[in-house]
Amino acid sequence: MNSTKSLLSDLRIEGKARRTKRSFPIRLVLIFFLVTAGAFVWWRTQIWAPEVRTVIATASDTGPKTVLNASGHVVARLAANCGSKVTGRVMELTFEEGMTVKAGDVLARLDDSDTLASLNLAKAQLESARSAIEQIKVQSDLAQRNLVRETLLSKTRVDADNTFDGVKAAADGFRAQLKLQQAQIVAAERQVEVMQAQEDDFTIRAAFSGVVTSKDAQPGEMISPLATPGGFNRTGLCTIVDPDSLEIEVEVNEDHLNKVTPGQSVVATLDAYPDWLIQATVFTIIPTADRDKGTVKVRIKFKSRDPRILNQMEIRVAFLEPPQNTPRRPGVLVPRLALRDKDGNQFVWTVKDGHAHRQTITVADYVGDQVLVSSGLKRGEVVVVDNHADLSEGARIKQAKL
Repeated sequence: MNSTKSLLSDLRIEGKARRTKRSFPIRLVLIFFLVTAGAFVWWRTQIWAPEVRTVIATASDTGPKTVLNASGHVVARLAANCGSKVTGRVMELTFEEGMTVKAGDVLARLDDSDTLASLNLAKAQLESARSAIEQIKVQSDLAQRNLVRETLLSKTRVDADNTFDGVKAAADGFRAQLKLQQAQIVAAERQVEVMQAQEDDFTIRAAFSGVVTSKDAQPGEMISPLATPGGFNRTGLCTIVDPDSLEIEVEVNEDHLNKVTPGQSVVATLDAYPDWLIQATVFTIIPTADRDKGTVKVRIKFKSRDPRILNQMEIRVAFLEPPQNTPRRPGVLVPRLALRDKDGNQFVWTVKDGHAHRQTITVADYVGDQVLVSSGLKRGEVVVVDNHADLSEGARIKQAKL
């Protein structure tokens, strides 16, 4: 009996062992499956990424189109190289480059010692003439009174003719001297004016208001209105430019001249500030052509003055077409291929930091093979245009431009 129980007990132990031995491979398979599935999910979400083509959302064309591009320079319609009317040595300069001057401001003074001496002599001669006329006036008045008296006496005296004639001649002589002296005073005054004008020529003044752009002489140098052999004299003192007269001058090929009209809107861009769009207008077309180059000059006016615009700067211009009668609707444009629709909601997939994001949008219109989006999307955002089935929110992607 005991042996029978013992045998049964042994049989039970062996069955448990068999079950343990059978479950061990199953656990290994299960663990392997779970590890493999986890690795696949990790690879799918962290490493693997579908390659998609993308485009950048662009703003809809809300303004006129460019019909012609050209390049030219900023030029000043009012600019002058200031010089001197006389030859002289520069004694003093009162300006520097970049200084703003007003019309009439003194720019320089030349050595005027000789002219100043001549002016002082002319003034002295004028004062001498004015003093001499006073004496002549006194003598002329006396002679006139004697003439009146002799005229009365001549009616009662027999021998009065000789005396009367002498007094009358003296009175006439003094009147003649008075007229001569008055004429000499006028001549002396004109001489002073001439010498004063010559003296003023030694002080050089600004002819108009503007900015000094160059300094061409130094104190101690000789300056002259005419160039001399050997180039020992300067012919210019400085250059003044009126900043309010700056405009654009471009040359347009004759073949494209029909695209340019006075009053046409222009967008200009300086090479120094490529991101700054400057509004301008065609002022006039110069009515002559350069037969060697086959071009015509066009003058363009800036709509507003800006201190960043400098004389002789290189500039590019875009001539714009006339504005359309029907205004264009604002928004951004993306290809139709990028548009998705689910449950009546329209959306696109955008890319940010290498991950896909679903973005709900509002479609305003369909323009050919593009979609005009009025809200939900901004200009410059990257939009996916294919392989949408492989995308999910936050999924990694590889992008290739369309």
